[in-house]
Amino acid sequence: MARSRVFRVLHCTNHLRFECIKNIIAVIGKTNSRPAKWRYPVPVSRFDYRTIRQLLLFAVVCEEGSFRRAATRLNISQPPLTAQIDELENRLRVRLLERSPRGVKLTSTGLAFLPEVQKFISQAEQLDRSLKQIRGGQRGIVTIGAVTEAMLEWVPACIARVRAEHPLIAVYTKSIDSVEIEEAVANNEVSFAIGYCGSSVKAGLQSFCLRLEKPVVLFSETHPLAKVDTITWDDLKQESWVFTPRTISPNYFDALYGLCKENGFTPDIRYEMGSVMQQIAFVCCGQGTALIPESFVKWIPKAAIAKPIQNTRATLALTAVWNPAVHSVHRDTVLQALGVAV
Repeated sequence: MARSRVFRVLHCTNHLRFECIKNIIAVIGKTNSRPAKWRYPVPVSRFDYRTIRQLLLFAVVCEEGSFRRAATRLNISQPPLTAQIDELENRLRVRLLERSPRGVKLTSTGLAFLPEVQKFISQAEQLDRSLKQIRGGQRGIVTIGAVTEAMLEWVPACIARVRAEHPLIAVYTKSIDSVEIEEAVANNEVSFAIGYCGSSVKAGLQSFCLRLEKPVVLFSETHPLAKVDTITWDDLKQESWVFTPRTISPNYFDALYGLCKENGFTPDIRYEMGSVMQQIAFVCCGQGTALIPESFVKWIPKAAIAKPIQNTRATLALTAVWNPAVHSVHRDTVLQALGVAV
């Protein structure tokens, strides 16, 4: 099957984007077809580059949960696909998938291995973008890791300014949870990141508070307190709450939970949602009450009502985090567009 046809199919995946590395695979294919007289100008490792394609196929099989469905998606027959995965397992000397008449499922080894495959695909995607930008004359590549809250306001404004003032810098965004920021920055997976990290970050990293704000309380429009002009913390003690889990944003959770404790109650958390926008959606459906950053008031639909809380201090710090040990003029230029002093 033609290689371009394979990647048109791979491009349709919802979760794993393989179109980005077709140029890499093309290079590998040409390398494998070189005449015997051709030699690498430098020593190469013993890595078998067929593994790259097999990793892609493995990811599709994992996503589909079936060799048959994966083969259909890839528009190839099942036996060659199965053979490729068998060869991958033999080469790696591990069993990645358990086969059964009902499909496949990951072994414990496969579960541990899949995130590394996904990381590889993400890195390959970044490489492909970089190559395209270099060919197009846009030589500066900056990747911002950002929480959803930052992607709604700070990142779009930053990208617009950079495009206007520094057209040779290309800015990309990667969705990230606050809890992942320090590791992602330290490992150079992103140029810098924006999230709720507080003022204290791990040694070697640097941070800058972009905004410190108060929370507001969000009620559904049918809630009795939605029509009350003045809200106090005492009014909120009996509420059922929609929070974001501490596992994805410890500082954000601790700030809001701490305010409740300071004001004499432990919040009854009924639901935990992955983002502020999901909190808002649940409140709109009458599923509980939420504390959200006051800057989100502009995005609240009619089905919900936001109210300030008396005697509330600003505790929610949206922070930019970067690694000063990594020298990058382009990164610093983008940070300055955010108002960060570097």
